[in-house]
Amino acid sequence: MVSSRARDVGRVWLAAMLTAALAACGGGGGSGDDTNVVPAGAPVIVFQPASTRVEEGQQAQFEVSASGTAPLVYQWQRDGLDIAGATDDRYTTPAATAADDGAVFRVVVSNAEGSTTSAEAVLSVAAAPVEDALTLSGPAADAVGAGARYVPASASASAQAPACNAGSCSSSLMLIWSRGPGDQLMVTLMSNGVAEPGATPGTQVNAIGITLSPGVVGAMGLNYACAGEGCSLPALGITLDRQARTLRFAGTRVPAWTGGPEVVLDGALRY
Repeated sequence: MVSSRARDVGRVWLAAMLTAALAACGGGGGSGDDTNVVPAGAPVIVFQPASTRVEEGQQAQFEVSASGTAPLVYQWQRDGLDIAGATDDRYTTPAATAADDGAVFRVVVSNAEGSTTSAEAVLSVAAAPVEDALTLSGPAADAVGAGARYVPASASASAQAPACNAGSCSSSLMLIWSRGPGDQLMVTLMSNGVAEPGATPGTQVNAIGITLSPGVVGAMGLNYACAGEGCSLPALGITLDRQARTLRFAGTRVPAWTGGPEVVLDGALRY
């Protein structure tokens, strides 16, 4: 039989053990040392923004998650410069263009106790899929229905290598698309009398010809040409992508013929 004294000693020992255990766990209900409580403090990045890839014309989104004492303030940057109005925990870009490929984004998160900068995320922009179709609108196209479409069945390219004489070089690239016999779209790009031959045609295209068989834009078709000052691919809204072998038209406005009604070209064609 256990004596009352032994039971009392046991109770004292058990109470001491429980008190020690509670103290180790930060319990006990008293106003003891709170060394185990970690304040929220300065911002800490929990999830970093990730690199992403989109096609031309698409938007990209970057997102970050951070902890710290509220309120947290966000400022997104592109290539090290603040983006106006980008002050949320996520940022959506405008529609991407080829010029955005390789852009670097990051975000600075701050509060009253400090700030931190996220890892960098890279935006990759791929060329949009080419539909291989040309849309024609404007007064010249209205004769056969606004928004006429030209969808070629075949394409070919013929290049003239740069020929130079006394430092003056010339080259040309002729692109032809066809829907059938006698139904062709031809675009001729020329670099005449330039100092640097560059690629074929030279990087300085200064003469452009666009012809389209009659029927698509009326009985007379399309017969446009320009040369010299003011005649360039950017001025006409035309982009030549030699690597992708693609010619793009973006609101290209030209007279159907000299003094004729205007036709507007939009679309992309591979060659």
